[in-house]
Amino acid sequence: MKETAQNDLDVPVVYYSYEDLDHKCRLLAMSIQQTRKYIDCILAVNGDGLFVGHLLAQYLHLSEEVWTMGIDKNSEARSLLYVPNPLFFAERNVLVVDLVSRTGKTLEQATRFLRNISVTRAVLFWLSQCSIVDTPPDYYAEDCREDITFIFPWTQRKGITI
Repeated sequence: MKETAQNDLDVPVVYYSYEDLDHKCRLLAMSIQQTRKYIDCILAVNGDGLFVGHLLAQYLHLSEEVWTMGIDKNSEARSLLYVPNPLFFAERNVLVVDLVSRTGKTLEQATRFLRNISVTRAVLFWLSQCSIVDTPPDYYAEDCREDITFIFPWTQRKGITI
């Protein structure tokens, strides 16, 4: 069950359960299916993106495994840490996924890596008011519209800001 609170910086803190996240992934998958966008491969951003990637693969009925790319989310440049061979994705419709898009830089870097490939971007949570890039995600389950602190089941209750 989603709960809300405030932290010391007067930023809302939102707690999400696995059930909440599963529901958001189902909504995201339905949104993708309704547009009849053909996806045959998922490339998940390391960490939390893998959780989303695996659930979306299940709900989109994709038979291929989910691939991952490592992006240093703590660096301003969002440098690539590890990536699969981009030739693997040639001639495929790739869905790049992450859990949260705050500034949009991580999705932008992933898209740049796959520059000559058909890429669609999806996140569960998009903070549209915090975005500093020109291209929003193609799909999102929720536009949070403001800066919030997310607490997910795998983080401690005291909070980790993502």
